[in-house]
Amino acid sequence: MKKRSRKSITIKDVAETIDSLAIMTQNGFVEIDKKFEEQREYMDDRFDGVELRLDRIENLILTDHTQRLERLEDRMRRFEVSK
Repeated sequence: MKKRSRKSITIKDVAETIDSLAIMTQNGFVEIDKKFEEQREYMDDRFDGVELRLDRIENLILTDHTQRLERLEDRMRRFEVSK
């Protein structure tokens, strides 16, 4: 049966491992930041589209209400004249 050789762990090894983990963690945060930025840009574009559609709907409703009010005013004028 072979004996396993034990490698002694030094403070330098631990420090290098911690540094490696810190770098990996930082890289992970950078990647997440990129993904969040991409998602934010996508959501901004989507909200711009929704805002545009709501503006169109608002304009349609306002135009319709303006026309209806004008028709009512015309009817009221005709009614007052006919009295």
